Amino acid sequence: MDFTRILLDIVDRLAYGSFKDLISLRLSSKLFNTIGSEEIIYENVSFVDFPLFSWSVRIRDHIDKRNYFVNRCMKVGNRETLACIAKALGRKNKEDTMMQLMC
Repeated sequence: MDFTRILLDIVDRLAYGSFKDLISLRLSSKLFNTIGSEEIIYENVSFVDFPLFSWSVRIRDHIDKRNYFVNRCMKVGNRETLACIAKALGRKNKEDTMMQLMC
């Protein structure tokens, strides 16, 4: 197993546990930022502490980055993404939420 694969596994496990820890790690170095942007990370990242809607975020750039992150997670099939959005919108049915987002 090579060094990059070991780091990818570490970052993947970290992302699975906490969105905030993933962001902190990505900000720590160029190497971790690169590894943290791999698709497998987006497949497994946790949305437990993800600020889907935040009244404190008013800067368009921050909103765009957050939307990019959520969209990328959806594209790679992160199952928590849809559940998080459904919860934030107050919907119990994931299929209804998906239809709402597609329209």
